[in-house]
Amino acid sequence: MSPDPTPPIVLAIGGSDGSGGAGVAADAKTISALGGYALTAQTAVVAQAPGEVRSVAPLSPELVAVQLQVLSGHFPFQAIKLGMLADKSISEVVIGWLAEQCTSLPMVIDPVLRATAGAVLLEEAAMPPLLESLYPRCSLLTPNLIEAKALAQYLHLDAEQDSRGLAEELHAAIGCPILLKGGHDDEPDTVTDILVYEAELTRFSAKRLRVPDLHGTGCALASAIATFLSQGKTLPESVDLARDYLRGAMANHLTFAGPRGAKEVLWHSAN
Repeated sequence: MSPDPTPPIVLAIGGSDGSGGAGVAADAKTISALGGYALTAQTAVVAQAPGEVRSVAPLSPELVAVQLQVLSGHFPFQAIKLGMLADKSISEVVIGWLAEQCTSLPMVIDPVLRATAGAVLLEEAAMPPLLESLYPRCSLLTPNLIEAKALAQYLHLDAEQDSRGLAEELHAAIGCPILLKGGHDDEPDTVTDILVYEAELTRFSAKRLRVPDLHGTGCALASAIATFLSQGKTLPESVDLARDYLRGAMANHLTFAGPRGAKEVLWHSAN
């Protein structure tokens, strides 16, 4: 039986992950679990598994453009989530397509700079067009602390200030709402995410979960926020609900016994 009403369509643009833990695979699982219909456009093929990124191969800009053209020619989107954009050429293709096709849609960007395992996933030459033409247009930018410091350094801001100051300065410098994620900070018992939006600052705090390192949490959070925005919820509501969803996916993570030891992955479920 088909759902009633028809679910909102959320487009996820980013890299692949054959292990299903991150990238557009994690985006699609998240969007589907939360009642959306997921479309994906790949920017790169990433050979990875939890704890390892072995190889990264960006797709041609022409192939990325064709994916976006085909999808926008057949489906009406209600929101877009962007992750790995890989390089300058792909970033410019996405920026141009968005300017033509999706000027008013909710758009959540996870500024993927490096994989959890350490591999570089965005060349530095892509930063100028992203900072000038993409990030200022988005509904929300969701850097973790490491990404926020890298962005601050690039913008010649104080990267060593406290999280509140960092979030506020990025908001002022880039011109978009900022959700600075606190999972990488030094607080042992609490995780606090800071949202700077419409000149207001909101803190979302929760007890730190005692779980293994799980890759793809940033992908899942940004996709969840985009999905809730597609359902008409406000940005603060969407952030709050998405954080609850991610905590559930982390708390209920799966463990697989593989040939190279146990592998833990997020469990994406509406329940």
